[in-house]
This record gives sequence, C-alpha cells and structure tokens, in this order.
Amino acid sequence: MRRDEVDAAIARLRSDPSEQNYEAVFATMEATAVPLDVDDCWYALRNYGRGKYYMKNISSRLTSSSSLISTGAGQHFRFVRADGDGRYYVQCAKDMSYLSPTGSDSQQLTLVAHRADAGIYTVSSSLQGLSVLSCQNPTGSHRALTLNETCDKVLPAAPSDASRWFIEVTAFIPTGLDEAEADEGESGTWYDLAGRSSDGNRRGFFVVGNKKIWIK
Repeated sequence: MRRDEVDAAIARLRSDPSEQNYEAVFATMEATAVPLDVDDCWYALRNYGRGKYYMKNISSRLTSSSSLISTGAGQHFRFVRADGDGRYYVQCAKDMSYLSPTGSDSQQLTLVAHRADAGIYTVSSSLQGLSVLSCQNPTGSHRALTLNETCDKVLPAAPSDASRWFIEVTAFIPTGLDEAEADEGESGTWYDLAGRSSDGNRRGFFVVGNKKIWIK
C-alpha cells in the first residue's frame, strides 16, 4: 500500500467515524511498509507471540535466543536498500553476512557472504509495530519468516503463517570500527556500508581505504 492510500483511509474515518472505516484504517496500515533507516542504524529483531525470542546468527545459520538482547554483534541486523522501493537486504553485524533467500518450509534459513546471493525482503507493519518479513526472491514457495515449534530455528513459511517481529532500534556500533570526527586530510574515496561513495560529512559508518570509521 502507498502512503496516499493510508491518508485516504484516515480521511474517510474522520469524515465518517464508523466501525467499518475504523477497521479499514487498520487493514490499510497492516500492509504498509515501515520506513527503515538504512544508513547507520542497527536493529534487534524480536519475535512476538512466543515470548522474547530474538533472531540470532550462530555459525552462519539463523536461530533464536530466549534472553533479552541488548548487546552482542550476533543479535544485530541492518537493512540495506535493494533495487525497488521498500525492498531490503538484511545484513547481520556479526560477520557482515546477509540473510539468504527463503526455500522450502523445512529448510532453516542461512546467511550468505555475498550480497549477490542474498534474499531481498520487504517489511509490512501493523499499527502495533509488529512486522512481517517477506522474501521477494524465494527459492521455494514459502517466502515469509517464522519460528519452528521449539523456537530455535528461523524457517520460511506461507505469508499467512508468518511470525510477527518487533524491529527494535539499538545504539549498537559494530566492533572494529573507529570513532572519529571527519578528517579532511584522510586520503582515498569514502564509502558507506552500502558501497556508495560519500564525502564523509555526515554521521554514520564509512570505509576509507582499508580503514573503517564511525563518524559521530
């Protein structure tokens, strides 16, 4: 759904505050992609409905954790913009790997080293902040992320069976990055973590030569 459709649904509710129009606003928002900061923000992905389970990277395979995660590189993900509006690669901070495309309903999702092999995902969110992650290039018929019954593996599923996730903003900074002010004398081209050239004159993560820098 586009933002103008949400605005139109809200306008109808204001002009006619009926139960039908109230439900229409929820239905429209349910299918609306949430805005994500794709430049320098890392998120924790917490499942809703089965306790406080967080998506986690263990040995390049995705699993979950029952503990409340506030620190640790294995529990932090970022969304890297892919081609097309509202489409993202999901990158893990632990080793900068990417979430793979989904496959069959019994195949545990893995992480891949190269973006060319990664899955492209969309995020749909409800008014309660619960989000569905759906793969746009699945290798099988199941495209949405869910947990298995024991909550220790992330599996692909049909959209109707998708898990709901809280996408929690964190203050996480990957280890190995230097905190620095922009240095006009730094030689070489500046790149952000999406591989785009930059002048480095803004807050975020950058690579200059072989040096990784965090600009406060």
